[in-house]
Amino acid sequence: MVINKLKVIVLVVILGSILLFALALRNQNTSPLPDVSNNENFTENQPTVTLELLTPTQNMKITSPVFNANEKIPDQYTCNGPNTNPPLNFGDIPPAAETLVLIVHDPDAPAGDWIHWLVWNISAKTDGIAEDTVPENAVQGTNDFDKANYDGPCPPSGTHRYVFELYALNSKLELPSTVKLKELEAAMQGKVIAKTDLVGVYSR
Repeated sequence: MVINKLKVIVLVVILGSILLFALALRNQNTSPLPDVSNNENFTENQPTVTLELLTPTQNMKITSPVFNANEKIPDQYTCNGPNTNPPLNFGDIPPAAETLVLIVHDPDAPAGDWIHWLVWNISAKTDGIAEDTVPENAVQGTNDFDKANYDGPCPPSGTHRYVFELYALNSKLELPSTVKLKELEAAMQGKVIAKTDLVGVYSR
């Protein structure tokens, strides 16, 4: 009789332990989910910025009254003439733009992409650049001739393309005129809201 009673007690203890363990598991699995409604690091279902909003390039324009796209740049705007900058017209600047950046370069240069002109902090209200002028309050950077001004096409031989790139930025750039292309591009990161270009050609 004593042995049977001990068996019953042991069985009851074992069953009770199993029941308590099962209840503990149930409570753990049904605990409430964390509240993420006010968590700034929670990004699920948050809207994302589209590429179109970042680079609406389809509207902004840059043209010149002295040469059309992919046509010859007149001699007076090259090293075979007075070497003054050509007149340029800007159009459809995004309303959110505060300043413009102009980069003129020759991707066909023997030494690699050659910078002819860097200009930044052009007012977004400017509708263009007149011949042989720099927009008021704009800053000219240092080109690959080591000069802070415009130097026109001057290819050693053959036909080269000259790209006039116009960027719209949402802020000004605090840079000195000693800055070259690499530093300018680094400062522009995260500020560009539109881009367009005009390509002219020149032969020697």
